Amino acid sequence: MRIQAKRMIFLCAAAALLFASAAAAAFRTVAYAESAAQFVNVSGAALTPDGKGGVGVAFPSGECEIRYPAALDFAAGREITFSLAAPGFRVSAARTDYLEFSILNGTEGFEMILYPMYSQIATNVAKSRVDVYLLDGNERTLLETLPGYDAALGTHSISLQRYEGLYYLAADGHCALPSRDAAGFDLSAATLTVKARSTAAAPAFSVASIESAAPDFAFGEWATLGHSTVTENADGTLRYTVDDKWSDQNNGRDVLFMREIVQNTKGYDVTKPIVFDLHYDTKNTPAVWWGIALARAPFDGIKPYRVVQDGEGGELERQPDSDHMSDNFGIMFQTTTGYAEPYYDNTALRAFSDNGGGRDYAGKTMLNRIEYHIGETGAVVKWNGLTLFQDFVMKRSDFPGGRAYPYLNFIETPANKNKFNVVTVKGINAPDAERISYRLSKHSAADLAVPFSVAQNNGAIVLLDGGKQPIPASAYSVNDAQTELVIKNAFLKTLGGGDNYIYLKNEGGIERLTIRMLDELVEILPPAPEKDEYVFEVGSLTEDARFIVDVKNGAFARITGNGLSTSRYSYEAGEGTTVVLTVKQDFINNLKSGVYTFVIKTDDPDDAEADGATGQLVIRMTEAGGGDGDGSTDSPALLGCRSAAGGAGGALSLLPLAGAAVWLAKKGKKQTDHTDGEKTA
Repeated sequence: MRIQAKRMIFLCAAAALLFASAAAAAFRTVAYAESAAQFVNVSGAALTPDGKGGVGVAFPSGECEIRYPAALDFAAGREITFSLAAPGFRVSAARTDYLEFSILNGTEGFEMILYPMYSQIATNVAKSRVDVYLLDGNERTLLETLPGYDAALGTHSISLQRYEGLYYLAADGHCALPSRDAAGFDLSAATLTVKARSTAAAPAFSVASIESAAPDFAFGEWATLGHSTVTENADGTLRYTVDDKWSDQNNGRDVLFMREIVQNTKGYDVTKPIVFDLHYDTKNTPAVWWGIALARAPFDGIKPYRVVQDGEGGELERQPDSDHMSDNFGIMFQTTTGYAEPYYDNTALRAFSDNGGGRDYAGKTMLNRIEYHIGETGAVVKWNGLTLFQDFVMKRSDFPGGRAYPYLNFIETPANKNKFNVVTVKGINAPDAERISYRLSKHSAADLAVPFSVAQNNGAIVLLDGGKQPIPASAYSVNDAQTELVIKNAFLKTLGGGDNYIYLKNEGGIERLTIRMLDELVEILPPAPEKDEYVFEVGSLTEDARFIVDVKNGAFARITGNGLSTSRYSYEAGEGTTVVLTVKQDFINNLKSGVYTFVIKTDDPDDAEADGATGQLVIRMTEAGGGDGDGSTDSPALLGCRSAAGGAGGALSLLPLAGAAVWLAKKGKKQTDHTDGEKTA
């Protein structure tokens, strides 16, 4: 299901986490609507109802003002749709023409001014700009300038929403940061005034509707500011396509920090582990790094701009702010070098390895796990189980409310202004099942036990069906420690043949389980090498060693043990149900005298996540003059370095013979190129 967030007004998060099905679709306008035709003239305007609830406004060259006669509830959420048309408004490089919307209760409220202007980087490309002001008594404060990327003339929208005491304003899908100074405003009965100024000969505009504007809460406790599209993946993760385009409008002098923020609005107990699962796609990134930080409250310390000086003695300019990454204990992950950098020291780099491998998200194994363990004097930060920072400068007392609010921040460079950030979020302290795929017999009478873990209690564990609808609580049980889910056999009997999807969910995220129901459950048999034991003399090999393994009814997955990494072996299909493993001579020659046992793993040929089987390859290394166990000096067949399996220079290319390829297709097996570890059909 696709969630349209391009017109998203305020990015705050709902209480129900990560569910599109339980959330409002983007900008539903069915709750209530006010007829824009009810506007009355204050000065200089001629009003013409359009017969559809809207009103056309014409006025002499200069200015006009209209007002909605009744009070409107903006605290409940409102969106105003309007249109500017040529020749009624002129597009220029200066702010000569504008349309101004004031939303006030007495002297408190907001003002939003839209200017039809040329793009800052291309003459005669019509864009727009919206300035957002806070009005508080006699004070008028510019909060933020929102750049528009659509044509200046045509249909536009502005919106004002409130969530958890904060007001959010947006124009054409670009959201301004909420102002805490306005938290006490009451705009439940506000006056709406529209002013226009035009230098054209016969100016005119129209207001089409004033409607309810429920925000799109489809990403649960996750909120985003700005110009994004959010897509829910099949496994329940959320894909954010972050396309700020700031460099498009500000032809660049420097690397620019995007106002795009993906923010958690629930917050997590800092006395317990905070575990964050995500995937960042580096293949189309517009930047050299992305960042993660922990705020003390949603959007806390985040400013729309920072002030910089254009050269010595030059003018002060405002550019998007990034200082909040320092204020909020940020870590920057460099996509080009593979180093992580803490906010407090740009020389304290730590290497990290990305599970995503610079590719589109394709499943759980591509997620990276970031763990925060915040202590009294410092913090430990882990990446995929390895300690990234042992004494990260962040402690529990830094969070007076006892909760941390993780968020993601992005940058873009002028050189890559047409690219965009893509991040996939599973959630924080979400359920993490030890296995996500099961094969069951339709004839079994047993319940299914699913071991799982959560880093800290994050609400009740519930089970959803394939359509993400709740499964009756009587169909399953969860132990108090939240370490095991048991799905009752009576429910399993209701599942159809083939793959069935079940979703394990808490407030932090979602885990998809695949349950394959089979008429006959076939056990995968253990793989077996040709010999029980292979014998080599230490340092005697002059070529790579080849081992023939019968994988029976399984599909070869990997061989591990004693430091045998994927870069030191390759494999190809053999005859019948065999696989030929080729291990580099340097690896074996470096083994000392002794017995070495390696584990061969095979998968279910139809489902790599289901139960497979394991076998053993045993190698005995002897000093010079040793035998092959039975007194012979026979050794495994040796395969030259320039052969198909070994490849020139020991390359790990897989070049199965024609017969082997036919066998693979017949068996339905998968083949792996261990240079990247990804399975391909």
